[in-house]
Amino acid sequence: MGGDAFLSDPHVRLGLPASPGCQLVWPLLTSRAVAKELLLSGRRVGAVEALRLGLVNRVTLPGEELAVAFELAEGWPRCR
Repeated sequence: MGGDAFLSDPHVRLGLPASPGCQLVWPLLTSRAVAKELLLSGRRVGAVEALRLGLVNRVTLPGEELAVAFELAEGWPRCR
């Protein structure tokens, strides 16, 4: 995740329930209380906070996201 990026589930701002994917995954990555707060408020979570909460694995400098992604992909085994 780039240092200037953010995560959010904006459904609540439109009066809709949270995304099913976020409802299932975010509580597994963080605590249920944190996931509830984020999903019910629609609050944006910056890159550094997302890293601290466990929602992302790493934060890169802005503009280096693609290079880091390719570096990670080179280490993965190829599917045949």
